Amino acid sequence: MSATDEAVAMAVCLRLAAGGSVAGVGESALRALSKLDQVMPARLRSQVSAVHDATVTLAPNSSDAPVEPDVLMTLARACRDHEHVSADYTDIRGNHTQRRLEPYQLVTT
Repeated sequence: MSATDEAVAMAVCLRLAAGGSVAGVGESALRALSKLDQVMPARLRSQVSAVHDATVTLAPNSSDAPVEPDVLMTLARACRDHEHVSADYTDIRGNHTQRRLEPYQLVTT
């Protein structure tokens, strides 16, 4: 992979991160993307723009809250290390229970 490919990949990832699915990451990603945009040649900015314009991001459900970074890291480590995690769960009726989870992968939307 060339430095050009890496720069485009980084810009695309920052643009996706700016979408706000992880709490506190959106603003930082926008600031980093802004800095990268300032030094990126016009032809690379055009490539990033093309990828962004051709990409559809699923809209979050109105009840979806951004994921807290510490929760994301806990689940990522559990996936990597094949560990179980416990979580509080509230069903649609408001009943609270404790669940034991076996996370395998994290999925982004």
